[in-house]
Amino acid sequence: MADRTDELVALWMEKAAGDLAVAQRLFDAGDMPLDIVSFHCQQAVEKALKALIAHQGGVPPKTHDLMALVDICILDDELRTALGDACEDFDDVAVDMRYPGDTVAPTRDDAMRYLKHAREVAGSVERLLAAGK
Repeated sequence: MADRTDELVALWMEKAAGDLAVAQRLFDAGDMPLDIVSFHCQQAVEKALKALIAHQGGVPPKTHDLMALVDICILDDELRTALGDACEDFDDVAVDMRYPGDTVAPTRDDAMRYLKHAREVAGSVERLLAAGK
């Protein structure tokens, strides 16, 4: 069973790394829609958190709600606050930015902030996984 869990965790992290790499490349290109960059950042965070949930013995739920995912993770208070703060910034990114409507398009500064938060969350999850937590 542990092998299957390890494989699932690795697959989630591989997907997260892919989303983060795509977001960075699109951002670096300079002429790509920033909502797409932002969406891939949100997806990287979502998948990293789902990897952590699987690693900790849970079943990652089918949700895009990053705060709900943070709540499921077993974290110390300091890390829960840090991840929660980073994830809170993505409230409108998972669904709203993918569809036309009343959402405000992200600025380049917004996209840079999303990239920073995505790297922070993915890095925190990687450290927890490496520590076996």
